[in-house]
Amino acid sequence: MQVCHTFGSGVVEPFRGIPFHLSTTCPTTLLHFIHEDVEYEIIITRSAETGLIKKVEITLNKIRTVVTNGMITVEDKSVSLPYDHMYKHIFPYGIYTKLKSKILDLSVIWHVVGSEIDYLWVELDENNIEEKDALCWLEIGATKAYEDNNIIHHVDGCLTRTSKTSGKVCCANYILYMVHLADEKPV
Repeated sequence: MQVCHTFGSGVVEPFRGIPFHLSTTCPTTLLHFIHEDVEYEIIITRSAETGLIKKVEITLNKIRTVVTNGMITVEDKSVSLPYDHMYKHIFPYGIYTKLKSKILDLSVIWHVVGSEIDYLWVELDENNIEEKDALCWLEIGATKAYEDNNIIHHVDGCLTRTSKTSGKVCCANYILYMVHLADEKPV
């Protein structure tokens, strides 16, 4: 099982590689891949005020789920939990919310604080996928790659600040955060 995490004001731990920090208010592709000719994509947008995630767009098999202001919509219709669909199941998962794909082994789990998401992770246990440009696919030493491709979607009014923070600082912060959450994560 591969796991990709993002938390706080922009720390990302990709499937393969070391954690890094990316501070941007632009929509950013966290995960993008193709499996058996079906495209999957997760785009996150962070708040300028807090740095936390204010919007998540999850597209699985052309069905779009959006999490914003603590509300969940599927195909532009508000839904309540638990929610069942032909392609996905969304349900409370302890203190988290979990979206589980019904057509491949993919889950997206997030934690809401107020109206924003402070922690989100993706679990993927699939082979033979065609990787596309996304933060979760960045490898060790490739943290500047997001500047050279379509990972960051520049739109009017969004800002991106790069950080020279070393992996050691990100890793130390990540470990402290994970220890904090370990007591809260459901088994």
